Amino acid sequence: MKKNKIFLILIFVFVLVLTGCSNTKEKSLVCTKNVTETANVKPTFDYKLYYDGEYVTRTDFIDKVTFTDDKTLEEYKTSYESSLAPYQNIKYYNETVEKSNKTLIISVKIDYTKVDYKKILEIEGTNDNIFTKKGKVKLTTLKNFYEKVGISCK
Repeated sequence: MKKNKIFLILIFVFVLVLTGCSNTKEKSLVCTKNVTETANVKPTFDYKLYYDGEYVTRTDFIDKVTFTDDKTLEEYKTSYESSLAPYQNIKYYNETVEKSNKTLIISVKIDYTKVDYKKILEIEGTNDNIFTKKGKVKLTTLKNFYEKVGISCK
């Protein structure tokens, strides 16, 4: 009986340590890019950054572009697919390009805690990359990069 009590106490302590000592405090920022609509194209760009402390853990991008004609939609779809093609075989770098009526929906989800950053650098090059030497992404670095391309985060 005494062994059972000790065993239960050890399990309780173990569970308490695992659940109570987790230091993951992931927060998020919502980012947008304001783009001027034209007569033929209506874009919306929404990005969400998740971070823990000073490092980005993951990002979710959803770009929606509505077109008035099918030819332009197909041209943009082909362009997006070819620009994302080099990333297709990188685990934790997930992208989709879908059509829904006259809207093109581009989704990119990157888990920076697991993605093979060296494969990304092989594609993008090492100049002006967002990765630290250890393969992490600092929140300030990514926000500065976004600002350069017209994306604001709050």
